[in-house]
Amino acid sequence: MPVDIAVRNREHFDLLGIKRCPSPEIYTVVSKKNSSLKKPKAPKKSVHFNEVVHVHFTLHVDDLNDDEYFRTWYQKRDFQMMRAEFAKTVVRIANGVHMGDSEEHCARGLEYRTKVGAQRRKLNKLHGLCAVLKEQDRQIDLGIDDDEALRVAYMRESHQCKQEALALGISDENESIAIRIEDEARLMRARQQLQWKQQQLKLQQMKQLKQQQQLQNEEDQAELDNNPKKKNRLLRFLDRTNTRRRRAVLEDIKSLRTGR
Repeated sequence: MPVDIAVRNREHFDLLGIKRCPSPEIYTVVSKKNSSLKKPKAPKKSVHFNEVVHVHFTLHVDDLNDDEYFRTWYQKRDFQMMRAEFAKTVVRIANGVHMGDSEEHCARGLEYRTKVGAQRRKLNKLHGLCAVLKEQDRQIDLGIDDDEALRVAYMRESHQCKQEALALGISDENESIAIRIEDEARLMRARQQLQWKQQQLKLQQMKQLKQQQQLQNEEDQAELDNNPKKKNRLLRFLDRTNTRRRRAVLEDIKSLRTGR
């Protein structure tokens, strides 16, 4: 074995607290055996970190008071209630009453809690175990050591379980996607309702402002009607203002014509 690999493995043993064997021959034998097996290179793994870091400070369990502790951690009574709820769902599944998951009853993870499900799970494990033991007996009789054959034997027996687990995973994924889409649609509807309410409030405010302005104009008109002198002064002021505006417009027109 190369020196650097041997030293690295020994360092790993020290870090893990595992006793090293004093004989270096074992390292050599293991190295030669493993070196004869050509394993495909695994894809290079990488880790990415979010640029925005969120830090949430929490109290240590020793710093929690009794009320905070009981509200944070499950207690014995909580587990008893969970088991009771699980039992109700299992009974519904066993009796064929369970027609689908709901807010109160969910069958996920309880498939093997029924009598039929437990027997099926036991048989699946037994078939896998028997396949591996049978392959081991064959290798012992032939005097060979083939780990790959053991793996293939177990995979052959567990293939159906793998497909069922994959189907359940896809079903859960689709349900999760549907829930996410529903949540996004609900959020979109809530935003639209909020925008509509804001628009209605803005229109109502504009209407109230218009009514206030109209009321103020009516009050001003009534005040002018009751005070003829003030009304005449205001009319003369408006007339002079309009005259100035007319003169300014005429001068602009004249300058434009002269410019041509």
